[in-house]
Amino acid sequence: MNKRMIKRIEPGAGFADRVMERVEQEERRKKLALWPTANQRWLRWTAAAALIVMLAGGEYVEQQRRQREIAGEKAREQLMIALQITSTQLQQVQARFETSEDSNTKQNAPKKSK
Repeated sequence: MNKRMIKRIEPGAGFADRVMERVEQEERRKKLALWPTANQRWLRWTAAAALIVMLAGGEYVEQQRRQREIAGEKAREQLMIALQITSTQLQQVQARFETSEDSNTKQNAPKKSK
């Protein structure tokens, strides 16, 4: 573009006043933005409450998981004890059976004559 084509246009009356008014409005808007509106406060409190509920819920779920884990460990211990008792009793029964079988075998065996 040619410099001759661009002409300087003088601003209208009150231009400086309008600019200063807009600057002041912008400054007021920025100051108000620092103070949250009621809607923003409500949103912040809601978000904080939701966070607290989620944390509490997570802790509850973790506590329930721990209780199930402890109950499972106790059940496992009881099962192991029951299996040991059963094994011991089966061994005793087997020993009696074998002793009884040996006695029966000796009683039923043919007597040798001399």
